[in-house]
Amino acid sequence: MLFTLKPTILLALALTAIASPIANPNPNPETNLVARAAVKAVDCNGVKFTTTDINNALKEAKVVQTAKDDGKKGYGKYPEYYGNAEKLFTSTSNLYEYPLVDGTYSGTTSAGEPGKYRVIMNEKYKYMGSVYHPAGTGNTFKLCTNTE
Repeated sequence: MLFTLKPTILLALALTAIASPIANPNPNPETNLVARAAVKAVDCNGVKFTTTDINNALKEAKVVQTAKDDGKKGYGKYPEYYGNAEKLFTSTSNLYEYPLVDGTYSGTTSAGEPGKYRVIMNEKYKYMGSVYHPAGTGNTFKLCTNTE
């Protein structure tokens, strides 16, 4: 009797360790996964940016925002809230824009004009896509196309 009881107990313990596919009754948006765009080189109406340019913008946005949060002076307005007025991105979290340039935009007040190209990220600095201001359209944005 003891011999057949051991495998049964072990089997029961093993089954309790397996996750069951039960829906979370209290979904917390803070812990939900958000799909993010793969970082690919882009073409913004004839102006091309590499994955390195995009990754530099994402990293620098975090550096600049951290410095601003720490009270350091000398930084401009970026990263800035991106309102997604054109509905180019589907995201439940706030989106932010940061200048996209060949190389790295420093974000300091002496960095000069940021140009018309932007990288869009969520609150956790995850890449959502790249956009640009088309000529003669004011402050609207158009999506850049992936080239890879």
